[in-house]
Amino acid sequence: MELFQMWMNTSNPDENNPIPLDLRRTVWCAGAARGGEREWRFLTLRLQAARVAAARDAMLAAMACTRQVWLLNQFLEWAVSENSPVRKQDAAAVVGNVARTPVGYYVAREFFYNRIDDLFKTFNGQSRRFGYIIKTLLDQFTTQRELDEFLIFHDKNPKYFEETKLAVVQAIEKAKVNIDWVDQNKDLVVREMRKAVMYMNNNTHPEPALTSKQRRGHPKYISSLFAIHNISSIRLKPFRFYFGK
Repeated sequence: MELFQMWMNTSNPDENNPIPLDLRRTVWCAGAARGGEREWRFLTLRLQAARVAAARDAMLAAMACTRQVWLLNQFLEWAVSENSPVRKQDAAAVVGNVARTPVGYYVAREFFYNRIDDLFKTFNGQSRRFGYIIKTLLDQFTTQRELDEFLIFHDKNPKYFEETKLAVVQAIEKAKVNIDWVDQNKDLVVREMRKAVMYMNNNTHPEPALTSKQRRGHPKYISSLFAIHNISSIRLKPFRFYFGK
């Protein structure tokens, strides 16, 4: 956060950035996550001034890191609006970036269901980008309830999915894999989380309950931690370092 504040206090921040190049994506995300509206608006200005594609991509990802729901909604609104800070070609990336964050997932999911018509019009003739949004959203599913909700919505609104049938099939299959994995491993995860809490409280390393293969055998391991928050009151985010990805 200190590096981010240094950047904010720099004269002509679009030309003078004190953050090392290899740390910028991480620092920008941390600034948006730990800061508030001021930090987020600062990134918006930098996004509008950016001329390098890689920098724009990193800023779009960083802006999705905010935990302020209303800012995430603003970001998504820009994605389907004309004359907004988000270019039309970046709209799919915005929705995808928001959907991949712990807070943003819920915001993006509701936005998808409630604003499907606006999204469809935004990506009219761009089935690949619309399919990307569907895949990204369903890739976050870890419960049968989430999948059932989508399937019902899909069946009631077939006109929106005519050109993305393959993407929908692939997304559903991936969601099923995630759901099965969580069902099979959630008890192990909760036990491991509790041992991690003991380690943090007592400063003694818990005896590992999972093998390295089990911990790393599925790309949605960390995401599944958030999906099972209802069966544990433990704060999940601090344990990323313990479980790995």
